[in-house]
Amino acid sequence: MRLVEIESSPNPPREQHVHTWEHEIFVVEGKGAILSEDNEQPFGEGDVIYFPGGEPLTFMNTGTKTLRFVCCIPAGVDLNQIKPITK
Repeated sequence: MRLVEIESSPNPPREQHVHTWEHEIFVVEGKGAILSEDNEQPFGEGDVIYFPGGEPLTFMNTGTKTLRFVCCIPAGVDLNQIKPITK
């Protein structure tokens, strides 16, 4: 598990990344959106999100305060394997 913090920004980055493993997320504070190839799904404090592996995505802070969420990933995953998608 890791705690992810994304600061509020008037122009949040929209760069997507992809990896082979799934992850589960619990939103501790704030609100945001997950951007996938063809969808933007809003989420907020208290939400639980499952995201399968192999799908490009990015997390955006859409609120005015820091977005904080706990991200659970499988044991043994090397986080250096996360690859940004360049177009």
